[in-house]
Amino acid sequence: MKNPAHYDKIEFLPYLKTSLKVLVLGALAPLVVVASEPSLPSDAVRIKQEFERSLESGKSKLASDYINRLERLKTNYTKSGDLDSVLAIGDEIQAAKTYTSEYSLADGLKGTTWQWSGSNKEKIYFASNGIIKQEGWEKRGLETTWEVIDRRTVLLRVTKGRDQNLHAILLFAESAKGFTGFDFDGKLLNSSQLVFE
Repeated sequence: MKNPAHYDKIEFLPYLKTSLKVLVLGALAPLVVVASEPSLPSDAVRIKQEFERSLESGKSKLASDYINRLERLKTNYTKSGDLDSVLAIGDEIQAAKTYTSEYSLADGLKGTTWQWSGSNKEKIYFASNGIIKQEGWEKRGLETTWEVIDRRTVLLRVTKGRDQNLHAILLFAESAKGFTGFDFDGKLLNSSQLVFE
């Protein structure tokens, strides 16, 4: 048979631990300060609204442009010592980096021309209807489509003109200012950049 005094101590220990936790937390409650999220300064709000309007109108720039503008503002507020604005802009930058998704990459690519495998002689054009325009490919009777398949990856697919080597993969940099990847024949693509025409 168990010793009754020992039995009581064993059963009492969990309650004692819980009671001590409540006592300690209760004593510290007046010291807990609820920090509110710092709000974006008005110039950052304006930049955010411009970016959101451009998304809605279908004329969006890449999220990297938005992030770059916010980074410049953050630097200015850091120099002026406005910590609340620096923190709020930093939070917005993180949110924008998280947002850089399939939608924003697809939207940013529409209507742009890029080098193909690092060559200014061969260029590809991302049409808004999901078609890739490339003069040499079209002369050979190839029809090629493009599709964003994840946050930074685009799949090119030959839909007409041949029955092998049908896919190429473009891997965009985090900044979305360039890509590398694999050509239709599986070879590594040279780093390619946006072409300003």
